[in-house]
Amino acid sequence: MKQRLGFTIVEIIIVITVIAILATIGTVSYSSMQVRARDNERVADIDTMAASLESYYERFGKYPDQATITGSTFIATELRVTESALTSPGAGSVSAPIFSYIWGASANTAQYGYIAYRDTGTANQCTLATQTCTRFILSYTPEQSGVRVNVTSKFGN
Repeated sequence: MKQRLGFTIVEIIIVITVIAILATIGTVSYSSMQVRARDNERVADIDTMAASLESYYERFGKYPDQATITGSTFIATELRVTESALTSPGAGSVSAPIFSYIWGASANTAQYGYIAYRDTGTANQCTLATQTCTRFILSYTPEQSGVRVNVTSKFGN
């Protein structure tokens, strides 16, 4: 009787199938882990910005208006926040003009939103440096849920 050397085609197909299944499971787990990590970074960025805005309010008695907050010099000196903390994961280069894509109003995962208000209600946006901004809303959109999340000011109205 002849001894067999090697594997049959059925054995090879079974091994390849098992490897493919394990690779698929690993890829899906890795992708969801990356999404969670980016969402956690978004939360940390918004928390940093909110804390900086509250500190600004304690020093000046108001929040910065939407026109003032668009300068990276203002962000670095007055709010004491680095540009990297304002760059949403997936937003692109930090060296790009940060507010061209970060402080927009769309529900995009690459953008953070900042809206300052003078009084109660959403019709009273604070857009000029001469206005006293009494509250703000920061917003971001997590990749996992795709639902916009708002963080409101602690002080003010």
